[in-house]
Amino acid sequence: MISTTRRYASNGARSAAGATLGLDWFIQRSRVLGLWRDMLKTIRRIEDPAAKDEMRTWARHEFKRNKEVRDTTQIRYLISQGKHDMDTIIKCMPLKDN
Repeated sequence: MISTTRRYASNGARSAAGATLGLDWFIQRSRVLGLWRDMLKTIRRIEDPAAKDEMRTWARHEFKRNKEVRDTTQIRYLISQGKHDMDTIIKCMPLKDN
């Protein structure tokens, strides 16, 4: 008997540890990307150019620092912290209307 094996282009998404990443992880990833876009839009509205550059550098640093987090509970916490930080930016910085 001839044995046939299907081969796929990929074996599914795997984390650095090799475990398959679940649906919840991809949902949280989508939320993180949305937060990143919202932060950049908010930072773009800051009037002071120096403050704008500083906030953009800060946001980039925070996202890169937490890039390797795979625990969805920790990701949820970081998202809520990021939303809180964004609300603080909105309250404390003079923003353009657009």
